[in-house]
Amino acid sequence: ERSRSRAGQGVLVFGYASYGAFWGSYVVVFADFLRDHDLSFSQVSLGFTAMSVISILLMTFLAPRLEPMARNISVAVALTVHAIGCAAIALLPTELLVIAFVLMGAGTGLIDVFVNAAGNEIEQRSQAPVLQWLHASYGAGGFVGSLLTGLALTGGAPFRAALVVAAAAQGAAAVAAWRSRALSTTGEVRPGGRMSLSVFVARPSLLAPALVVMFAFFVEGSMDVWSVLFLRETLGSSVLGGAAGFAAFALALTLGRSFAAQVLFGLGYRRTVVLSGIGSLSFGLIAVVAE
Repeated sequence: ERSRSRAGQGVLVFGYASYGAFWGSYVVVFADFLRDHDLSFSQVSLGFTAMSVISILLMTFLAPRLEPMARNISVAVALTVHAIGCAAIALLPTELLVIAFVLMGAGTGLIDVFVNAAGNEIEQRSQAPVLQWLHASYGAGGFVGSLLTGLALTGGAPFRAALVVAAAAQGAAAVAAWRSRALSTTGEVRPGGRMSLSVFVARPSLLAPALVVMFAFFVEGSMDVWSVLFLRETLGSSVLGGAAGFAAFALALTLGRSFAAQVLFGLGYRRTVVLSGIGSLSFGLIAVVAE
C-alpha cells in the first residue's frame, strides 16, 4: 500500500536528476562556451539575468493558472521546454542565444513548480519523505553530468555534444513523465491553496526563511555557473580537475539533501533554517577566499 502511494516518485527523481545533469555538464563546458561565442562575463550575465526573470515571472503568474493540469502533462511540458532550451544553448549561433536563455528560464520555472508540486502531493499521500530525494537527485545528476562531461572533453569530445546528450536525457525524462499513469492521478490531491506570492501577505513570518533560502541560492548559483570557470581560468586547473571540483560540491549537495528530513525533524523548522543559513554563509565565504 505504501509503495503504491509513492508511485510516480521514480519518474520525478529521473526528471530532476536529468535537470541536474545538464547543469553539471554546462558548468564544465562554460569556459569553452564563452570562448566559442566570444562572450564577456557581462554579456553572458545578461543572458542569465533574462533567464532568471523569465523563470520568476512564469512561477508567479503562469504556473498558478496551469495548476489544474494533470501532473504527468505539466511535468512533461516543463522538462520538454527546458530540454529544448538546453539543445538551443548548444546549437544556436551567438545572435540567437537569447532565445535559448528564455527557453531555459521558462523550463526552470516550470520544473521548479510542477516537479515539486507533484512530489509534495505524493509526500502528502504517502506521509513519507519525497521532496528530499527529489532535491538530492538534482545534486546526484550534477555529480554524474560533470564527471562524464569532464571525461568526454578530456577525450576530445566537442562541448556541444555533451550539452546535446544532456538535453536528450531530459527529453527521455519528459517522455517517461508523459507516459506515467501514477503521475496522471497526482493532480487530484491538492495542497491547501493555490501557488501564489499572496501567501507572504497572509503569513509575513515566512519572509525570513524565504530570504535565507534566496541568499543560499546565491551561493549555490555562483557554484553552479562560475565555479569550474574559476578553477580552469583563474587557478589553471585541467578540464577534468575543474569537473572534479564541481562534482565534489554536487556530491556534498546530494548528501546534505538526502538527510534533510532527518535534520529538520530533529531540530525543528526554526533551528534548521538558522543553522542552514549560517552554514551557507560560512562555507560560501570559504569558497570565495580559498586559492
